[in-house]
Amino acid sequence: MYGKICPYCGGKSFSAARGIWECPYCGRDISHIPAVLANQILADEDEDEDAT
Repeated sequence: MYGKICPYCGGKSFSAARGIWECPYCGRDISHIPAVLANQILADEDEDEDAT
């Protein structure tokens, strides 16, 4: 599974495919943003919570 963070609204979205990708929060096309493995986004989120 892949994930992206929208540069326009900051929303995190996940998908099994890396093709055309529309942000589910703001509706913008984020296909040009590189996809990363979803566990990388979730791990970054866990680190942010540990820092507070």
